[in-house]
Amino acid sequence: MAVITDLGLFQSLEPRAKELKAEKLRTPKFDQKVEETEAKMKEVEQEYDRLQDEVKRLGEEAETMKPRHLEAKNIWLNKKNVLKRAQVTYFHFASFSNM
Repeated sequence: MAVITDLGLFQSLEPRAKELKAEKLRTPKFDQKVEETEAKMKEVEQEYDRLQDEVKRLGEEAETMKPRHLEAKNIWLNKKNVLKRAQVTYFHFASFSNM
C-alpha cells in the first residue's frame, strides 16, 4: 500500500474521506428504506393481481347474466305493451260510454 507523502494531496482527500464516512453511516438507513419500499411494492402488486382476478371473475359473471337479463327485459316489455293496449282499449270504450 502506498504511503501518502504529499500533505496537499492528503488535505484534498480529507473532505472526501469525511463524505465517505457520512455516506457509510447513511447506508443502513437507506438500505432499510429500500427494503421497506420493496415490501410495500410487493403488497401493492399482490393487491393489484387480486383486483385483476376479481374484475375478470365479475366480467365472466356478468356475461352469464346477460341472457337472463335480456329474457327478463323482454318479459317486462311484453307486459308493458299488454298494459298499454289494455289502457287504450279501456279509454276507448270509456269514451263511448260517456256519449
